[in-house]
Amino acid sequence: MLEREFYIAGLVAAGIRRSLTADEEKELHAWIAESVQNREQFEQWRNEDLLAQKIREYYQVNSDAIYRKIDKAIVEADTVGPARQARKIRSIWPRIAAAACIILAVSTAGYFLLQRPIKEEHLAEHLQQDVLPGSNKAFLVLGNGQRISLTDAGNGTIARQGGSSIKKTADGIVVYDRSNARRQNAEQLYNTIETPRGGQYQVTLADGSKVWLNAASSLRYPPVFNGVSREVELTGEAYFEVSKDIAHPFRVRTARQTVEVLGTRFDINGYSDEKNIATTLIDGSVKVTDETGQVVIKPGEQALNKGGQIQVRQGNIDNATDWLNGDFYLNRINFRAAMRKIARWYDVEVIYDASVPEDIESGGWISRNKPLSAVLKAMERTGQVHFKVEGKKVYVGK
Repeated sequence: MLEREFYIAGLVAAGIRRSLTADEEKELHAWIAESVQNREQFEQWRNEDLLAQKIREYYQVNSDAIYRKIDKAIVEADTVGPARQARKIRSIWPRIAAAACIILAVSTAGYFLLQRPIKEEHLAEHLQQDVLPGSNKAFLVLGNGQRISLTDAGNGTIARQGGSSIKKTADGIVVYDRSNARRQNAEQLYNTIETPRGGQYQVTLADGSKVWLNAASSLRYPPVFNGVSREVELTGEAYFEVSKDIAHPFRVRTARQTVEVLGTRFDINGYSDEKNIATTLIDGSVKVTDETGQVVIKPGEQALNKGGQIQVRQGNIDNATDWLNGDFYLNRINFRAAMRKIARWYDVEVIYDASVPEDIESGGWISRNKPLSAVLKAMERTGQVHFKVEGKKVYVGK
């Protein structure tokens, strides 16, 4: 168990210094996806401010004493029963993992943090000028036109429509409770969830299907599905986990196409400022249809609707779902496409100097939870571009 955790800590440190092989990167991502706890531990490990603090603390104390404490705790754990031993190991693991990651990182990416101590007044000034990342924020527009700020709404029932209770959970998710839902003979009303630039939100529809909306997106849907099919309308980007119901196909309509599924997981990127609508399938199968024809894609494939032609290719799952995991996956991605992702999340305008080529690629990945300056600084390390930020404008030059 501990050997495995030390190994993961090594992968994290290698990721910080961008020396992971393709297989190691897949292994690290698989470990992150295993549990919420792994994800939280990973975020702590690659938090530069926290790492700097831990490194400084490490050099301010006697490291031998630390390890004597850890060894003593492990020995004590061996003398108790299996259940208590597991709890004991888990309780000391954060200290072991932190020490392991520090030792691994201090000679690599973490080292530079020790060489540039940050004065508090400079840090405060920096934060005031920086652009903070987006967060859970959205508006719910009911069929009667009522507009509800989900950011400001309290937890619990926030509205009722079509027999469904519309609730906001403590986790910031809108859930349609269909326990008292009834079929409607009258004209169907539709609700819409809208996320602004710099916002994201999750909704559980009346059939149990889950939808995650990315920034600057909207989803139009009925509070109760009454017809032979379940139909929603999307602008922007969303990730779907559709509840299986063979008798009632689920359809997602965008400006130029329709995606039909029975029960599956997939991402649709249909932003108006993107050249193509990209439908990326995680599992199951979906049929993508436009006025020129249709294609059926398999897990791992992506359908690119180029406006008059749908092409099927092997999809980049990390690139399509990075935002769900709180990341910008930028490895071998067109630089301007990467900057469009960043612009939506931080609600900024990107302005390019004529010297910046159209065809350069970005590299690596970075958390979407960091301030804009950290993201741009990481991208500058490629040596291809330089950024200047003035308010909500990001200027890109060579």
